[in-house]
Amino acid sequence: MVLSQSQTRIFLEIQTFALPVNHHPSSYADPHGRLFIAAEGRLFRGLHGTGAALCRKLIDEGVVDELLDRRLIVGTSLSSKVIAGYELVLEHERVPHVSYPYEWGAEMLRAAAIHTLDMLELLASYGYTLRDAHGWNVLFEGTTPVFVDFGSIIERPQDGAWQAEQEFLEYFLHPLAMMGEGHDRIARSLLRDFEQGVRISDCESIRGLGVPQRPSECPPFQWYRNLIAAYDFRPAQTAWAGYYGEDFPSFVPPQGWSGKHHAVAKILDEQRLETVLDIGSNSGWYALYAASQGAKVVAFDNDTTCINDLFVRARELNADVQALVMSFVNPSPRYGVGSGVMESSVERLGCQTVLALALVHHLVFRMHLTFPQIVEGLAAYTRNRLVVEFPPADDVHVRQWMSPRYDWYSLENFRSALGAHFSRIRVVESEPAPRVILVCDR
Repeated sequence: MVLSQSQTRIFLEIQTFALPVNHHPSSYADPHGRLFIAAEGRLFRGLHGTGAALCRKLIDEGVVDELLDRRLIVGTSLSSKVIAGYELVLEHERVPHVSYPYEWGAEMLRAAAIHTLDMLELLASYGYTLRDAHGWNVLFEGTTPVFVDFGSIIERPQDGAWQAEQEFLEYFLHPLAMMGEGHDRIARSLLRDFEQGVRISDCESIRGLGVPQRPSECPPFQWYRNLIAAYDFRPAQTAWAGYYGEDFPSFVPPQGWSGKHHAVAKILDEQRLETVLDIGSNSGWYALYAASQGAKVVAFDNDTTCINDLFVRARELNADVQALVMSFVNPSPRYGVGSGVMESSVERLGCQTVLALALVHHLVFRMHLTFPQIVEGLAAYTRNRLVVEFPPADDVHVRQWMSPRYDWYSLENFRSALGAHFSRIRVVESEPAPRVILVCDR
């Protein structure tokens, strides 16, 4: 294969080597290739037969160049690694944190849908199309979607038909239509079924919800892009939406900062931040602050409105924050055939630093968890440091909930539970008093 000067710049020259590789658990359906994970975590795609031939053609015609230039596909390079049974091997950049469509808010799902249509439009201009059109082919780097299934690209049929159109409806358009009517929870629950998605019958079961059919003469990328862009995901009124109201503090002190803002920022500034997970993030000020300091951030909360707001704000700020809808008490499990095709949230979202602010008392008094349960759950995500807030029994809110049933609720007992997982623990004052922040290091 001969590459032009412009084409060779997208490929890395790496020496032939033979490291042990394992099959990626989510890669099994492509008849022309498969993903592999090397021992040190690098990600490779083996291609054979028509898959390898098509890849060479995509390179020669400059399609791969343009896909990479426009950041439509994940970073991809030609590898000299040899994998038995495969004629051609690609190496893909690894996206730091993998999330699944049923963990996305409406705005995130819309961004993934439009990204898929952008892929479709560019490919159509070269005579290609997508074999698949579901959300599991899209990952997020912060708020930026990126297409990761190189094997989904195929030559476009002569009649111009898009064979994956029905799949696009079931995994993008139908759930977005539901979300546009305020049925986010139903849509995400149905998306968890990665075999079926959201059928038109599911939409029709909701009174007044209809999905317009695409006119045959209108290109799918044009019709669906306009339709999806028109959906209104205005925030619903929830208990925690608008936690900061219109006063969302700047990330430059001391403009509007509270004592808690100062305390947490000082803790985060103590070390070079790499990855941060904000559990129960609410509107996400701390997540956004961590991103402003150079961290790759994941934030999750079970309040859909807060997460949609955070996604929009992070996108406006170009902040590296991936905002997900998930509950600490009911996190995404590993599931699928055998040992599992879909990994658990703990496997995918673990970070160097974990924040759990204004959370513990809700988990105790509203969700009835014990300290060991809470700490075990937090520690599972924590690679190095946990920053967790604790409101003592005389906190203004906790006082209303205390009863003899919770006579074990004390800072001493909470610190003891933390000691089972962390070797160093120190206490920092927070605000409002008498709340404290415990900084726990492995």
